[in-house]
Amino acid sequence: MDTLDNWLDDWLEKFLFFHTRSIKPDGRPLYAYKCRDNEYEQLKSYVITAISQLFKGRWPRPHLEALFCLYAAETWRRRHAGGPWKWETVLAEFGQVAPDHNWLRVTINRGMLWWGRPLLHNQIGHREFLLTIACEGGLPLLLLKNENTHLNRYFRQLLSSYHREKHTSECNVNTLARHCSHLLPRSLRHDIVFSA
Repeated sequence: MDTLDNWLDDWLEKFLFFHTRSIKPDGRPLYAYKCRDNEYEQLKSYVITAISQLFKGRWPRPHLEALFCLYAAETWRRRHAGGPWKWETVLAEFGQVAPDHNWLRVTINRGMLWWGRPLLHNQIGHREFLLTIACEGGLPLLLLKNENTHLNRYFRQLLSSYHREKHTSECNVNTLARHCSHLLPRSLRHDIVFSA
């Protein structure tokens, strides 16, 4: 095992211990680990380095799948500014060594399994890899700044409903979130969104 492999393992253990007081994931959505800016920058640097070495024939990389999922989810949350959903939002920093879609499917499948998180499926049962990463990342920060987004309308309605009902014993934010779901694109109507 070389220095990069040691770093990947050490970084992941330290990250988990800092956020959970354990060295194993606890099944929460990836956004709930609250990756800090300095952690994200370190993670990005080493994931890009590990993947570039991987495509030069250096395999396997322990925990790379798990780290890639965390990197992808955080990148989506930090970089998606609207428009069509595409992998380029996550892969822009990779340049010439960007992984192909087959590698992404296998890596995300294994990585999400390691984190104890499910892959989302569309209405006909197909696995949704990019949607899973987007939902695991939490609310896209740049998208929330856009006044005309579905998310802004959704949250405006949700907060208004919550404000009206917060003093009642029946007030349940998850239930209110589901009642406002008609304001979201169909692709975002998943449990992970309602509990975010």
